[in-house]
Amino acid sequence: VSIEVFLAEALLGLREPERIELQVAPEASHTANLLPLQAAAQAIRNLLQNALDASPSGMSVLLRAELVEQGWKICVVDHGSGMEPDILQRIGEPFFTTKEPGRGMGLGLHLTQNVIGRLDGSLGFDSRPGQGTTATVILPSLRS
Repeated sequence: VSIEVFLAEALLGLREPERIELQVAPEASHTANLLPLQAAAQAIRNLLQNALDASPSGMSVLLRAELVEQGWKICVVDHGSGMEPDILQRIGEPFFTTKEPGRGMGLGLHLTQNVIGRLDGSLGFDSRPGQGTTATVILPSLRS
């Protein structure tokens, strides 16, 4: 599957997909990968939805893709309020959420981490209070 098809799949079903600003580095364009499309795209979709939820209404969220030695590097950058280190440390814990009651169960990032881990990928977060959050995913190249 190409990076373009993969990212299009990740955007499906998002609330407010028009707020996503997509940047695909020229070297990543048209590269192929044999990742399981639905599972990997759902992981990115979870990150995008969290970024949209964290960002003020009307503000865009950046979805950036590039090719690195290990495979695809995908970054999701929001304009939210950022996270304190103690909150950042708990990201991915089952049933941990910072969202208002009724807005999330605290399983999205837990499942996202599991999917990315099963694909031998990595997920990291860079966040500072008042400066938003960047989620960085590395998905390894799986080619035939």
